Amino acid sequence: MFRGGVLLTVCLILGSVPVWGGESAADQPTPENLVRRAFVLKSVDGKDFPADGNPPFIEFGGDLSVSGQACNLFRGKGRLENGVLRVEALILTRRFCLAPELNELDGIVSELLGQGAAITLDGGVLTLKRPEPPTPLGASCPAGETGPKIDAGHVLVYLIRDLGGTESGESQKPKGGLK
Repeated sequence: MFRGGVLLTVCLILGSVPVWGGESAADQPTPENLVRRAFVLKSVDGKDFPADGNPPFIEFGGDLSVSGQACNLFRGKGRLENGVLRVEALILTRRFCLAPELNELDGIVSELLGQGAAITLDGGVLTLKRPEPPTPLGASCPAGETGPKIDAGHVLVYLIRDLGGTESGESQKPKGGLK
């Protein structure tokens, strides 16, 4: 009986503390290690993204400004809190691309950045995905029962791209970047 009481107490304590996907603090980037870095898209939802000539990219400027391109160019002012990147007032150009995957990617990027994306940086690999919600009270307890099913959303994986900075610290924008 005492064992069950301890288990219930642990579940109540854990159930009231937000759990954000188990990433360690070392995996959560800071504005300082994102600024003046650019990344090219490698995969969407685990599938390699075709890199035809001008691959989609994302880059981070001073004060955590975020810009990039899928089909359309986008930019905005980022805010990083608790491992979640949110871009307020995201601006996108509005053109139609012949490649349907680029048009779909515009929607995914807009949704992730606008609503907030869990962000990790592991070496030269940047991952954006929908943040896991806090564990609801008792969702992991009792044994054998599960919490509510939640759509995991999209996962974007980017690889670091050399910006070719000069001695003065100026960087070159990836082809098609915003000025």
